[in-house]
Amino acid sequence: MNEPTRTDSDSIDSVASTVSSWEVPVSELDLIVDVLSAKFPGHTRAHVRDVVYETHRRLYAAARVRAHLIPLTLNLARSELDSRSPGPVSSRP
Repeated sequence: MNEPTRTDSDSIDSVASTVSSWEVPVSELDLIVDVLSAKFPGHTRAHVRDVVYETHRRLYAAARVRAHLIPLTLNLARSELDSRSPGPVSSRP
């Protein structure tokens, strides 16, 4: 029996279909949005959601191991929102 031979383009197509079939863990990311929206009331929920989803997308694209993406997303998004938050208003005499 002859097995079909695989070409390099077959391998590339296989990898591409695997990557494109990835599904966003919406429920987990929305929980992060809930937590961070409460922690950072100075940001709109839409902004927090954008930061969380974009952070997760960047981490996913670079990750070799994906087991800890949700906690990493939480921590990195929290840091990003914290750095963008306005500092306390100082009262000048």
